[in-house]
Amino acid sequence: MAAISPKGKAILDAFRDLSQDEQRAVAEEVVRTYVQSMHHTETMPPSPGQPGWVSWRDLAGLFSNGQEPPSDELVAQWLDEARIEKFGG
Repeated sequence: MAAISPKGKAILDAFRDLSQDEQRAVAEEVVRTYVQSMHHTETMPPSPGQPGWVSWRDLAGLFSNGQEPPSDELVAQWLDEARIEKFGG
């Protein structure tokens, strides 16, 4: 946990001088402001056209190699072979 600066201590002292109702209102606003700032700085994906934006077509192209996809039987065979390799047969 970060140490509280002198400015933060002054804010806490002023907070303690408030009535319980005022403390609750201030605390709710602090939490709301904090959550909004976290939401906007960490979880907002880039908008179309901004750096970092990737369209679904670009993503689909990453998996395209020009070949037919493997059949369910072939995938099941690969899984069985991997299990035998890992756990023995």
